[in-house]
Amino acid sequence: MKKADAVKMMTAIKEAVEKKYPGVEAEVKMNEWEKGEYHRLYIDLACTISVDGEKKTIEMGFGFINLKTNRYNVKNCYYDMRNFDASEFKEAKMLYDYAKEYKAAESDKTLYTPNSGYRSCMGLSEEEMEHGISRKEMLDKSFALSIAVEDIDTAWLTVNHDDVVKADSDFRNGKTEKVVKVGGDEYIVLREHKYTAEAVKIGDHFDSFGAAKEYLLTRDEHDEDKFVQAQLDGEKVWRASNPKQEAPKQEKKDIDGEITVGSYDGRIVTVKRSSSRKYVVDDDGKYTGDYGDDEQEGVYEAACYLYDRLTDGHTIAVYDEEARLDIIDCAAGMKMEIVEDGNEMYKKE
Repeated sequence: MKKADAVKMMTAIKEAVEKKYPGVEAEVKMNEWEKGEYHRLYIDLACTISVDGEKKTIEMGFGFINLKTNRYNVKNCYYDMRNFDASEFKEAKMLYDYAKEYKAAESDKTLYTPNSGYRSCMGLSEEEMEHGISRKEMLDKSFALSIAVEDIDTAWLTVNHDDVVKADSDFRNGKTEKVVKVGGDEYIVLREHKYTAEAVKIGDHFDSFGAAKEYLLTRDEHDEDKFVQAQLDGEKVWRASNPKQEAPKQEKKDIDGEITVGSYDGRIVTVKRSSSRKYVVDDDGKYTGDYGDDEQEGVYEAACYLYDRLTDGHTIAVYDEEARLDIIDCAAGMKMEIVEDGNEMYKKE
């Protein structure tokens, strides 16, 4: 390929980009470089648009031509001028999309806070995370991290300070919860134990991340169906899903009477009913020493066991939705950030 061929191709690419993304100005840059035996023509395309009143430019490489051999080299470059589609030029698309988003943000009063997995990289203060930032500020943070506009709903949650726990608030993906009264207040029971239960209070405000305060309820010693005391236990519990991201629906996998809760390093973690009528946790068929009085508690103990493997640095896979939510709760309580990729979870370093 000769220089004249490159000029012709890049001129066509420039025109295609400007037509596809109105307002974007594309400039072809060709830089000839010669040193010793090397004589090259480096080729780039710089795209510029006004974003929130400021010129923003992204420059991408299209490789180089060896002017001695006329060989076109695209090694370590994003784009090949011989096989180029303007609709796949993500950098120009990002500039174009953000320019439109900033215009729309002028009248948007919504507040935003980072979603799980993005909280440390956004650089917000605790107050900003709790109360939210404006849409323009959110766009600034997103643009700086090159987050595509279509991925903003993944990276951010909207803040609703009027959002409170209601009787039908879902903490277990559709499972009907038990509502009890304690001292004039109503609580949704999440887990029951022999002498206590874990619950959330109806009327409490959700925080910016969709979590509510968790309470520990104490049973009446003479009537196990009655609770006589409620106190905060210092933990928070998340709703099953938020309006922007539906949690993946995962079914329990029954294998020979066992529930496959998750795995790590190729080892399968299951719950099964033992001869003592307990629900024990096995790691590749070997009893871990963890157990629950019923199936739900057994799954919870298995979730805790997998959480321990997560904190040790292992990547875990979780197949049970209740276990997944339990692990997220544990991580939030310990202020440990985790990353979810399908069924897999790993600790964010």
